Amino acid sequence: MEGTTNPIADVTEDPLIALLRRYEVGLKAFNETGTGERDDEYWDRLANETWHGAQQDIILSKPTATTSTSALMALDHVLRSEELFGDLSESADQQMLWQLVKAARDYVASLVTPSL
Repeated sequence: MEGTTNPIADVTEDPLIALLRRYEVGLKAFNETGTGERDDEYWDRLANETWHGAQQDIILSKPTATTSTSALMALDHVLRSEELFGDLSESADQQMLWQLVKAARDYVASLVTPSL
């Protein structure tokens, strides 16, 4: 049963986990960069060196979730998306989609070992 898999092995063997972590670390580094006077070229280069490169790798490689851990990470990322679910009060369609993704996320979370 997948819920009893080793979470350490999941991290080292699942490409989606590696890509999502690289994206999250890169986005955090980008967002924590000081806002001094810098030109667009600087910001473009910084984005490519941090989050944008990982984002493009996810888009181009179309990785699949091969573990419940990576599926959970992907669903968590979707649920945190302000672009998709910024103001749920404005759209019943968005509320329904958020609820469906959350239901899937909660089920996958029940499969992951409690040590996570």
